[in-house]
Amino acid sequence: MNLNVWESVQHVHHKRNTRLYVTDGEPLMAKYQVIVTQDEDGMYVVECPTIPGCVSEGKTVEAALANIKEAIQACLETRRELGMPLTVDVYEVEV
Repeated sequence: MNLNVWESVQHVHHKRNTRLYVTDGEPLMAKYQVIVTQDEDGMYVVECPTIPGCVSEGKTVEAALANIKEAIQACLETRRELGMPLTVDVYEVEV
């Protein structure tokens, strides 16, 4: 994925629960928090709350986490192509 580092930083640097990693001359890397649940069939469902609609699954947690990485890349690429914000803000509230 060919990223314009400054454009990407503008979109996601201020988002909670997202950490950016930039190295000299290398593409921008980010870490996203994900939520893992197990459905009634035993599949592990993983979603990325900062990217609306970004969901994947796997038979194991490891497989589900590998699949969500691909889903995140695809969602970010699609949102960029459509001119949509790459991520949304996620907040914690105390109840």
